[in-house]
Amino acid sequence: MGFKMENRNRLNYSIGIFFLLFASFFPAYVFDYAFYDDYSSLNNILSGNTPSMKWDIESGRPTYAIFRYLAEVSSNGIESFSFLRLISALSVGILGVRIYHFLSRNDIFNSPEKRAFLAVSLCLTPCIQVYTAWATCFPFVISLILALESYSLISSNKITPLRFSSSLLLIFLSFAIYQPTAMAFLVFCFH
Repeated sequence: MGFKMENRNRLNYSIGIFFLLFASFFPAYVFDYAFYDDYSSLNNILSGNTPSMKWDIESGRPTYAIFRYLAEVSSNGIESFSFLRLISALSVGILGVRIYHFLSRNDIFNSPEKRAFLAVSLCLTPCIQVYTAWATCFPFVISLILALESYSLISSNKITPLRFSSSLLLIFLSFAIYQPTAMAFLVFCFH
C-alpha cells in the first residue's frame, strides 16, 4: 500500500512539475520573435545557406551542428522559431521531472516538496530561461538532460560495462551539443 501511494505521489509531483515549467515558458513558444543571433539563423533559412554548420563543428559542437542544420532546413521563417522554443520548453519540463526523480532516487532532502521546489528552481534559473527563449539555443536543454542521465547511470551501486559505456556516450553527446551544459551536473558528483 505504501509503495503504491509513494508511486502515485511521485507521478503527481512529476505531472505538476512538468506542467508548471511548461506553462512558465508560455510566451516563448506562443509568440513569434527573434533575438540578435537568431537573425543569422533566419538569414540562413531564407537564403538556403548553412555556413553555420561548419563553424559549429569546428568549435567542437558537432551534435549541435546537426540539430541546428535540421532546424534550419525544416524552418520556413521566423514563425518556425516558436516551434524550436516549444521543443526547449518541453525539454525544460522533462528536465525538471528528471531532476525530481534523481533527487528522490538518491534520497536528497527528506520531503517531496523540497525536491520538487529544487527541481523547479533549477529549471527557472536565468540561463535556462535564455536557452528556452532563444531559438538558436534550443538543443542546450537537451544537453542538460543528457548530462543528468549520464551521471544518473553511473551514480548507482550497480555499475555494469553497459551502464558505463551508455553513460560515456550520453556525456559525449552532451558535450558535443554545448560544453557548459554538459558540465552542469558535476555538482552532484560531490554529494
